[in-house]
Amino acid sequence: MRFVRNNFLHHVLAMRAAMQALGGEFLVTGDSVRALVRRGAVHWALHPQFHAEADGVAQYRAAPDEQTVAFAGWLPYRNKRWPAASDKLLFKAEVHKAGLPTPRWSQEAGDAPSPCLVKSTASSFGRGIGGPWAFASVAEQPLQPGQFYEKFVRGESLKIWYLNTQAVAVEREATPTIVGDGRSTLGQLMAERLGLSVRIAADECTAMTQRSLELFALAGRTIDTVLPEGERQAADFRYGSPFLLGRDYKLVSLAREPWFGDGLLQQAGHFFDTLIPAPIRPLTVYTVDAVREQDGRIWFLEMNSNPAVHPLVYGPMLAAMVPGTESQARLLNPQPQHESIN
Repeated sequence: MRFVRNNFLHHVLAMRAAMQALGGEFLVTGDSVRALVRRGAVHWALHPQFHAEADGVAQYRAAPDEQTVAFAGWLPYRNKRWPAASDKLLFKAEVHKAGLPTPRWSQEAGDAPSPCLVKSTASSFGRGIGGPWAFASVAEQPLQPGQFYEKFVRGESLKIWYLNTQAVAVEREATPTIVGDGRSTLGQLMAERLGLSVRIAADECTAMTQRSLELFALAGRTIDTVLPEGERQAADFRYGSPFLLGRDYKLVSLAREPWFGDGLLQQAGHFFDTLIPAPIRPLTVYTVDAVREQDGRIWFLEMNSNPAVHPLVYGPMLAAMVPGTESQARLLNPQPQHESIN
């Protein structure tokens, strides 16, 4: 079954299947939507979180309300935070030091890579990203406190779910692309694309299209350019773009496709796990965002300490919680060789 991350039924089915495989039971409480799992006389409570939209700002909440738009999964803890997941520059510096790939960055306009994005060190949900700009335009984009320049890498967006050192699943998002018909402007094609993917008001459509002006300019085009028939133009590069269609998504279960990423994802997981402070490290779910170029090269961007949980995570997570399993012993008593990949 192809599980969808924000589908509540898929979470229920994945949780039930995981507990049945372990010889246990799974229940959901009606008032708090907490998950209760048990095997024999031992039981655990898992806490839910929900994706909400408040005044156009995305956020996670511990309980559903009128602003809830999706279910974001269950975890055996309420929240965890650590510096490398809160500060993009700290994460990039540590990744670079470990010899893992991350796009070049700078906080000096004269040393900015080209083309580049402007990012905020502490933003989330795709907020706080500007560009991409060619080097000649960087001087017109002075940094504000807490911002940095990062090389713009073309490719598909990846979100990788980890349970400590173990890479479990990857969501792949192709770059949404529009194709010219020789008659319509880029603005018209973008509006048509949005009409296919989401139902939004005209003013929202205009605002979303405005986010792509720099991407058009990088190709020497404007919103009024008539795209020749058959020619292609990237519509957006951000993860979770509203221009994405169903065909742009792919899900990789690393239990079934362990070769995806040529071993880099699992190798990197042993390092990422060391970025979590030891007192809170056991049984931690997190995500890492990345970009994968057409030739297969992967570049790590940032780490997220409190992500929406993918249903594929429940199998290894519950196996690690149940007493006597090999997974539980490994996660609660990590081996010394996991401390570094250097």
